[in-house]
Amino acid sequence: MKRKLTVKGKTFVWGERAYVMGILNLTSDSFSGDGLGVDLEKIIKQARTFAEHGADILDIGGESTNPYHSNPVTAEEELRRVIPAIRAIVAVTDLPISIDTYKPEVARAAFEAGANIINDIHGLEDPQMQELAAITGAPVIAMHMRGTPTTMQQMTDYNGDVVGALLEYFKLRVTELEVAGIARDKLIIDPGFGFAKTIEQNYELLNNLRTFKTLDLPLLVGISRKGFIGRGMVETGQEPPPPHERVLGTAAAVAIAIAKGADIVRVHDIPEIMGVVRLANTITRSYMQ
Repeated sequence: MKRKLTVKGKTFVWGERAYVMGILNLTSDSFSGDGLGVDLEKIIKQARTFAEHGADILDIGGESTNPYHSNPVTAEEELRRVIPAIRAIVAVTDLPISIDTYKPEVARAAFEAGANIINDIHGLEDPQMQELAAITGAPVIAMHMRGTPTTMQQMTDYNGDVVGALLEYFKLRVTELEVAGIARDKLIIDPGFGFAKTIEQNYELLNNLRTFKTLDLPLLVGISRKGFIGRGMVETGQEPPPPHERVLGTAAAVAIAIAKGADIVRVHDIPEIMGVVRLANTITRSYMQ
């Protein structure tokens, strides 16, 4: 029997198809160049566009994780960015909303404003975030990373086995989160592409995604517009295309991710990528585990 998760009246049947998470960056320093800032008109327009084109989840983030140009923001500033946006989005769409934050106070306020899912790049390391998830019973996305956005690219040594290292990490992390009171059927894991991984390690992870299916947990893949995609689109020595010109590369990587077992793909370019997702689902759904 396939595992299911119901969020805000929407039921996700893991293994039936890959679902799509649309990214709304409420920053000005996102690596992807699509930051919306706090312009509610733009935010509402993008949320509506994503919903109309078939997105299943909207992911709201108020702090950039760009390893080269981002600056940490206070909880107060993050709240200033995300809370009005969540309230505005709730008024125009009934899609589940995930809050992309590692700060418990931001997640708590986001839930009060209408968010439904915690998306934590630090894998819910903070005990207060674990407690919030346990008390609310909210679904959580636990991502793997090391260090901070400014230090993570100096922390890529996995003793030659990035896949094995991440598999062991998630085994331990899942056990810790269950002990903290978070039900296993509320857990989603994310390998954290681009976070403390080299270009080659990202390729290795993508090619071996199905290894993580042994954990019997839904798998989220966030690869949209990332640097390793741009690098792989050109020959050695050539300058990779900027993030907004990586749509075709993202499409190829998304199709591969779905074929390898991804349950959720997190993307920027919803209108352009939805056809790819539908085709990949149609071709591979009978092989999904």
